[in-house]
Amino acid sequence: MQAFKDCLANCGLDNVRIMGDIFTWTNKRQNNPVLKCLVRMIANGHWFNSFTEGNVFVKPRGIMDHNSIFFEDPMQLQKLNKHFQFFNFMADIPGFHDVIEKAWSLQCSGPCYNRFASRLKETKVFLRQLNRDHGNVSSNVLIARANLEDIQMCMINNGDPTLLTLEKDLIIKLNMALVEEESLFLQKSRVKWMGLADGNNSCFLKQCKTKLNYNKVLALEDSGTMMQGQLPCANLAINYFKNMLGPEIGHSRIDLEPVDCKVLTEAHATFLCAQVTDDIILDTLKKLKKNKAPGPDGFNVNFFLILGAPQGLISVLE
Repeated sequence: MQAFKDCLANCGLDNVRIMGDIFTWTNKRQNNPVLKCLVRMIANGHWFNSFTEGNVFVKPRGIMDHNSIFFEDPMQLQKLNKHFQFFNFMADIPGFHDVIEKAWSLQCSGPCYNRFASRLKETKVFLRQLNRDHGNVSSNVLIARANLEDIQMCMINNGDPTLLTLEKDLIIKLNMALVEEESLFLQKSRVKWMGLADGNNSCFLKQCKTKLNYNKVLALEDSGTMMQGQLPCANLAINYFKNMLGPEIGHSRIDLEPVDCKVLTEAHATFLCAQVTDDIILDTLKKLKKNKAPGPDGFNVNFFLILGAPQGLISVLE
């Protein structure tokens, strides 16, 4: 048994919390009945990340002596849109600048910050399509390496000079694909590291995933009705405490003694009420630090600097 536990630990596998009956087998005897838990479910960290809201239930055994378990993932019923993120290697894809120019030529109305946000939103659509046409970065590396190996195998028994030229071109393509893959992994690892904080080690993350699996609440019973899912359970808990604490009461005016508060100066008030202009957006973009993780829109400062600073930034805002 200890060897089996060591095997699970080496493989990074943990028990998945099962909801329902804790016993999954019975001898079905009237005298001296025996109940045992013979069914377990184990998974690795990747599974816990992929199915954060999944539920594992024990079904009633019916006429059988064994209970069966089933897994339900509510997220599979929803269409998940992958978060957009700009990667620096995309600027080297042929047609990148044409795509940006096409996206930025769309007519937008409203204040400058609305036009800026609208054009960035349209740019995402064109960049997604450009990235799809370019293909998967890691797959491009494998394809380029396989093509190069095929040519080099042919060169063993064939001294055709054209093969040398073809080999040279394939080496260039492979190096470019490797540079793209390295740039992609560098950005992904940096974003992941910033999200995981300083305690980014396998033991710490494994314990966090295990505790999250056992502490999550995905099912609650309310007056005989079973509520499943993270959002329904959260709403049920909120309504419960609202009813327990009583209805909201109206706010009555309370006369307070005068408090000596700081008052904004006229210069500060003018600054806070000033309209956002192209110069303010341009100055903000220039102050962004390089190689930082992108914001919610998925664009990092390199996206703007790649277009050419400062002329590129100015042309983007026009």
